[in-house]
Amino acid sequence: MSLINRDGYGEVVVDVANEENPLEKQLTRLDVQEVAEDGSYGIEVRITDEKTLNELKNIFEQVKWYPTRQVLMASREDIKATLFMKLEENKPKKSFEYRIWFEKDQTATILSTNLMELNGTLDKENTEILIEELLKKR
Repeated sequence: MSLINRDGYGEVVVDVANEENPLEKQLTRLDVQEVAEDGSYGIEVRITDEKTLNELKNIFEQVKWYPTRQVLMASREDIKATLFMKLEENKPKKSFEYRIWFEKDQTATILSTNLMELNGTLDKENTEILIEELLKKR
């Protein structure tokens, strides 16, 4: 929609789709890979246990997201996690990749492929639980 004043100047107003936060939907699977110092990915571990997925979903809901802030990280991530969401009945699952860095202050920085999230931080308490759940031997 354009708003033009009588002098011919104006602005263009664009309605941006406000996609729902996918974590409000059902997390059906989470694939996790540790990242080595050389940047190579370790063996992919698939998490499908409903109780564990609910715990992880609750942790990811605690992330403080900054969808308009660009971040460049100086190192490779510690963990790559792919979250698979069931958004609607009879629709294919949607996946989002999270690259996770565990910081020296025991918090986490997360970069997401979900444009509604983009990047975020997780507090110390939830980071501790996240590490425990993602790196648990299965």
